[in-house]
Amino acid sequence: MLTEKRILIIDDEERMADSLKSLFEAEGYLADVAYCGSEGLAKIQQSAYDVVITDIRMDDCDGYEVMRFVKENCEDTLVIAITGYVSTDSVIRAIRQSAFDYIPKPYEFDALRDSVERAFAQVEARRMRDDLISMLTHDIKAPLSTIIGYAQMSLEGEGGGLHSRTREFLELITISGQRILSLVENFLTTCRVAAGRLEIAQMPVDVAEVIADLRPICELEARKRGVEMTIRIEPGDTTVLGDGHLLFRALGNLFHNAIKYAGENGRVEAVLRLVERADESGPGRWTVFEISNTGPGIEPEARERIFGRFERLAQMSGAEGAGLGLYVVHCTVQAHRGKIEVESQPNELTVFRVYLPLAEQEKATLNAER
Repeated sequence: MLTEKRILIIDDEERMADSLKSLFEAEGYLADVAYCGSEGLAKIQQSAYDVVITDIRMDDCDGYEVMRFVKENCEDTLVIAITGYVSTDSVIRAIRQSAFDYIPKPYEFDALRDSVERAFAQVEARRMRDDLISMLTHDIKAPLSTIIGYAQMSLEGEGGGLHSRTREFLELITISGQRILSLVENFLTTCRVAAGRLEIAQMPVDVAEVIADLRPICELEARKRGVEMTIRIEPGDTTVLGDGHLLFRALGNLFHNAIKYAGENGRVEAVLRLVERADESGPGRWTVFEISNTGPGIEPEARERIFGRFERLAQMSGAEGAGLGLYVVHCTVQAHRGKIEVESQPNELTVFRVYLPLAEQEKATLNAER
């Protein structure tokens, strides 16, 4: 719960600004005033405000400039615009793009107060989300990674010296820990997507190396579930431009899904290769990761929605998972300017294909856009 609710009121009509300050202070808010746009910008740079209420038409620095500055520099601050100039669609669109809300003049204080209350409800929700993200990152993810690391070191370091039951326990710790870590990572990625904060590191990433890093844990999970799995990497350039951590998580989600839905005595096949493929921008070279599994398959009507948040297959409703794995795959592939395809024959075979543009091709595209 917010203990202090800070508002900045920017209006070059001093009596109006002072009146609003008094009214909001009577409602329990900490209100500050600025009598012109430039003074408002100075105060925003000096202090942190949860909500800024600004008039649009001011002489020295108008409300649009205030909104632009807040949008670019204060991502946790919401702006409510007050204006008597909402007669054109372009003005309304401009305000809607940068402001949480706009109140046309003349207005009743109750309308403005309701807007402010809604803004603070959103501010509170954002802070709760950020606190949860911080907790997951520092209080769960870090110690969990340590547990997984020590379990893997014990498995690798002792060779054949481990008792079979001890080895089995360590393998279960590793698999279960990786699944919890994957759920945490998927949730964190989903939160970043929802907040518009999914940042992609534009670095060369060899997808073959990503798969090599995934192979041990995926083979272990497949063996524990009684699934036959083969992984094949064909010769050729598989370097893309992007974020290795996100690609590791996305491809890991596809591996886990395939193994899970294949079921005991099922089969999973994964292959990485280079292909020539034309799209709307012309011919190009793509790294393709294809993974197939036997199992229940996906009904045609479900294929359009499997990449949504919290979507899971009805055929396997009892399977574990939060329904975020394929959503994270889809968002990651889109962020890398890639494409994803799915084919499925119910009760026979399901195939996912991820197309990622080669690094050389992506660099040329990015340079052309600059």
